[in-house]
Amino acid sequence: HTDDAGLPQPGPRHDSVDVSSSRLRADYHRLALLVSGVADGLEHAHKQGIIHRDIKPQNLLLGEDGQLHITDFGLARLLDEPSMTVTGEMLGTPAYMSPEQISADRSKIDHRTDIYSLGVTFYELLARRRPFEGASREQVIARICTDEPRAPRKWNPHIPVDLETICLRAMEKDQRRRYATAGEMAADLRRYAEDRPILSRRVSPIEKAVKWIRRHPAMTAIITLCIAITIGVSAWATQTIKARHERAYRLVGQAFDMLAIEDYRDSEAAKRLLAQAKPLGPNDADYEVAYHEADALAHLLDDPRRSIQLLEGAIAIAPDNTETMYMLAWALRRDQRHRQSREWVTRAEAAGGATTAAGHFFHAQAVVRRNPDEAIKAYRKAHRGRENYTQAYVHLGRALNHWMYHHRKHEFFSEQLSALESACVLQQNKAYPRYLLSIAYRLSAEVYQQAGDEVAAADRFTRALECAKDAQNVEPDSPRGYACEAEYWESRKDHAKAIDARDRGAPFCQTPSSRVELLQYRWRLCYWEGQLDRATDDLRALASECPDNDPKKVWYAALFPSLIEAEAGRMEGALRLARSMAETAPSDFRAVTSAASMLRILGRRAEADRLLADHSQDIDFGPVIHTGSPAGWNEAVYAFCQGRGTRKQLEQLAADRTDDILLWPAVCFFAAADGLARGDRARALNEFRRCECTYDFDDYCYSAKVFVRKLEADPTWPNWLSGLSGNSIERSTRNSDVP
Repeated sequence: HTDDAGLPQPGPRHDSVDVSSSRLRADYHRLALLVSGVADGLEHAHKQGIIHRDIKPQNLLLGEDGQLHITDFGLARLLDEPSMTVTGEMLGTPAYMSPEQISADRSKIDHRTDIYSLGVTFYELLARRRPFEGASREQVIARICTDEPRAPRKWNPHIPVDLETICLRAMEKDQRRRYATAGEMAADLRRYAEDRPILSRRVSPIEKAVKWIRRHPAMTAIITLCIAITIGVSAWATQTIKARHERAYRLVGQAFDMLAIEDYRDSEAAKRLLAQAKPLGPNDADYEVAYHEADALAHLLDDPRRSIQLLEGAIAIAPDNTETMYMLAWALRRDQRHRQSREWVTRAEAAGGATTAAGHFFHAQAVVRRNPDEAIKAYRKAHRGRENYTQAYVHLGRALNHWMYHHRKHEFFSEQLSALESACVLQQNKAYPRYLLSIAYRLSAEVYQQAGDEVAAADRFTRALECAKDAQNVEPDSPRGYACEAEYWESRKDHAKAIDARDRGAPFCQTPSSRVELLQYRWRLCYWEGQLDRATDDLRALASECPDNDPKKVWYAALFPSLIEAEAGRMEGALRLARSMAETAPSDFRAVTSAASMLRILGRRAEADRLLADHSQDIDFGPVIHTGSPAGWNEAVYAFCQGRGTRKQLEQLAADRTDDILLWPAVCFFAAADGLARGDRARALNEFRRCECTYDFDDYCYSAKVFVRKLEADPTWPNWLSGLSGNSIERSTRNSDVP
């Protein structure tokens, strides 16, 4: 069914219907897309130097393709005087003409005239009446020049506020206040259709007053005098403050939606909105909480400690807000303060848990590293709780990628694709969802490859590379597209092409986190390719650039450089670097055990044993392995590393949590290092693979992959241990009691 403007009318459907309106809410989305198409057409014409000058409903035809098409460019092409005949008479219906067209002042007419006329046409489509009507043409012309249009929602309160805002901005009498281009109007219409915040803002009461003053200068003088005599300026000041406060709330709300719903990684636009809101905001509790939350999200990636301070301030104001609690838990997790993060999740759950879609998303982000299954459930609740929740789709797909990496199964693959493809539609110009989609296809290819299905694997590998190229095309200045291409080539064992892809993305790594990520993955590619000097340079830069609270920093500074020194035959340098980890931080669990593991890998088992014994009384057994580990777990793992404990004892301590993937990476890593030291490469490779399977939920997984690739590529590696008798020495199995 269509109305007289060609727009859909309600049929027998009943979902999402405004009972007091004749249109479905979905029809307003359709209307926005139709008019955005017209605006795009005008933008193209304007770029060619053409002004239509006669936009009105009669010149917009609904084609068989379902789109509105602009017709009748004759007036634009043939006449020098806008909207006037050579005799000076006005052409056509004046209802759609802009004030500058009616004045026939050629110097004022430009492309914004068409934007005004499209705004009038859009008004008629929304309100089903023209904004300016009269008994004669002269009355219509006078009202166009002097009156403000009645807001469409006063005719029909069910018209969306955002569409009314877009329409009225296009119809501003002052050309400077209209959209600067038809393309900007089209973009705002599409943002509404995609359920994203529009960029235009509503005209405030103060701005309306200013426009009225400009049209009625004499009357203004009289009224101003009366106000000054009777009530002074207090009412005016009050109104100004109210308008400022309303605008501040609106700006903060837009910033929050950009970060919480669309993409917290892309924070620059939101930061600009918050900067505008800061001097305008009221001094009340609700606003303070809202501002703190939005500001915390804006700095979550680059300054999590600032985010923590802001969120602690918000909780001090509103102590029962579970959404803020989950945000704080997320920020604490980003700052590596895992125990406190877990405590705030517990508090939030005790206070009733998440009650909003955003709250479920924050909950998932807080627990995704330590409890992936719980996070997946929360992501699902988030995207069910809000239509087109972009980030919920993105991070659900990411979490399911992790699940697939660990379990090597296709159990949730359809859900992965659905979530990530939806994210690609919602973020048409973003590389990140395509990066994750490429990873999903690559992981699927690896699963098929391991199962021996080379045909299916080849198809999925092809799709993975296509998604990587698509990510580069839609956002060529994002490093993500190049990163997933590098991961594709790494999976295909073509490290040279993987390095090339990383290098092509390097110029776009402009943030500290993206630069660190580039170095984290490029150095090991160079190491595998035998480019030892370049690997060393990347590690040196990585140790300098990564945050001090990154627990892997000790590995970048010493463990991996020690490995490279040994590879280059410089054993004294390798030993010196290995020992430096324990010397620099003698009470740090990771530093001491890493030093011992590296000494074993370098063939110094006895020295490693002495080092572990000498430091056993000094070690800080805080939450250094896994924040949710059983009591005494870290001490037991240290004993295992020393050789005083067995895996069977650890399994008994873990009780019903023997399948918790996050408990075991360090255990597997220590066992693998011991296997190398004993010359049992088969055991070492098996243990390193078990460590690697936790994906990036654990630091030891990252380290294990370095060794897995070397052992897979060269069965004689490490060559400095060639004096040992290979796999025949102290052979053990995966479930052996030998540590």
